[in-house]
Amino acid sequence: MKYYILYNPMAGHGSAKEEAIKLSERLGCADVDYIDVTTDIDYSALIPRLNDDDVLVVMGGDGTLNHFVNATEGVEIKQEILYCSGGTGNDFLRDLGKEEGCDP
Repeated sequence: MKYYILYNPMAGHGSAKEEAIKLSERLGCADVDYIDVTTDIDYSALIPRLNDDDVLVVMGGDGTLNHFVNATEGVEIKQEILYCSGGTGNDFLRDLGKEEGCDP
């Protein structure tokens, strides 16, 4: 199993990469790739190459989550998707009655 942490480097006032590294350490991820979502990612090429037991972690705020949802429209995703708030606006989690942060 491999973790792919999709993070927005501008989220959380620029602390998202450091938070992504901390999250992978808390999860005990031995095999992890950090992917900057502000780069040009072709999800329709990336996701089919992943193993079914790999895990996608979307880390950022509402904008990062919105970007991921729109960028993967029409892409079949078999992997588990986790969301970790890491931005300054986390209305999505509040709407779900969840706390901000990343509790594994």
